[in-house]
Amino acid sequence: MNLGACGQDHLPSCDALGHMCVLGRGRETNALQGARYFYDACNKGYAPACDSMGEAVEKGWSGPASAAKALPFYDRGCGLGSEHACQHARELRASGVEVVEPAAR
Repeated sequence: MNLGACGQDHLPSCDALGHMCVLGRGRETNALQGARYFYDACNKGYAPACDSMGEAVEKGWSGPASAAKALPFYDRGCGLGSEHACQHARELRASGVEVVEPAAR
């Protein structure tokens, strides 16, 4: 598979490729592969990908849905400067969700 700019560690492209996989835009739908792109870009410090990974975990795109396991990804994205991730983390905490395990770094 040609990863284009994502294959050259252009992290916004990896996040975009993840969304294309999840939504099936321009390729076959593969939510698990999309989550892998989010995870890798998040671990390399790209805040929006952390928000995307949190959403993937929360909605069950990458396995069983878990708000508690999504929270560390939102927290990481928030710490890296994503206001969307901060908002998602606040919403989960307001609903009583607590962290189960930390996101990989």
